[in-house]
Amino acid sequence: MIDTNVKRNIKELIEDIESKSSAEIVCVVSDATQRYRYIIFLYSALAALILPFLLMAIRVDLSGANLIWMEIAIFMFVSFVLEYSDVKYLLMPKSIKKSRCNDMAYYQFHRIGVNKTSNHKAILILVCLKERFVKIVADSEIDKRVGEETWKKIVTDFIKIAKTNEIDRAIIDTIKECGEILKKEFPRDSDSKDELSNDVVEI
Repeated sequence: MIDTNVKRNIKELIEDIESKSSAEIVCVVSDATQRYRYIIFLYSALAALILPFLLMAIRVDLSGANLIWMEIAIFMFVSFVLEYSDVKYLLMPKSIKKSRCNDMAYYQFHRIGVNKTSNHKAILILVCLKERFVKIVADSEIDKRVGEETWKKIVTDFIKIAKTNEIDRAIIDTIKECGEILKKEFPRDSDSKDELSNDVVEI
């Protein structure tokens, strides 16, 4: 999904941040949160219903069986294009992409055990490549000190960079921004432990 050198750079960056903070960072990268089959079906059905009537409006003869076969052909063609290309992610409403990424982030937060560190000072950064979205989930002790608006600003910065297709830079910059906050709010102390892997988790 992401280049080996980028993964190494991310790991080294996280190690550097954690050497200066009592908090931990887990970076999870997902190619896509799901296949969005229902969206594919919806757009294909709409295209199959609308396009034939547009053709008929410009005097194309699509009466009887021709109309039915045209609708079937359009449905299959649009379904194929959306299934095997990234076009569906461009057509996807932003609210749906955000919702799916949020759900995936909370699932991974508990699956990996980011919520189980001894000091409860850990964050998970989930990067959804196809959706061009990032979600940051913080454990309880960090939540007490860092407000949601702080994470929202970092998410906004990520989306701006990701839109230019510089996804690697967007990930690195996001981790750096989170790291600056963690180093400031939670400096490393004698009780600090590295309980979570610093390797990028790909799903």
